Amino acid sequence: MRLLLNLSANRTPVEFNHLHILAGALHKWLGPNEEHDGLSLYSFSWLQGAQAGAGGLHFPKGARWHISAVDGDFLARSIQGIFRDPGIRWGMEVKQCEIVAPPVFPDSGEVRFRCASPIFIKRSLPDGEEKHYLYTDPDSD
Repeated sequence: MRLLLNLSANRTPVEFNHLHILAGALHKWLGPNEEHDGLSLYSFSWLQGAQAGAGGLHFPKGARWHISAVDGDFLARSIQGIFRDPGIRWGMEVKQCEIVAPPVFPDSGEVRFRCASPIFIKRSLPDGEEKHYLYTDPDSD
């Protein structure tokens, strides 16, 4: 399942590296949750619709933001949190929240997916260390 959030225009520049802020907004909406440190079966995109400028990104027409999760309860809690407090940062807030229908796949043939943002994979190793996988890592296939 996926949500499409339409956000208002920003009032201050958005940092190029803004994913941690978006993660913070999402966890604010979820409230106390196990998803933060556990297995994360959700994803979210970068803010879309930006114009790069002095000091960062600008969204004069607002932004689009996708949040996806396997668990419908995760998205339901997200929506409840958005209605309680739609603010994110930079003067931006959620103006509209749309539940996106799952895609219809053909019965046969190849299907190509495009990611709305980079994919981050992290695993805990038996020795207690954490490994961060890059697309070039043979274990990423």
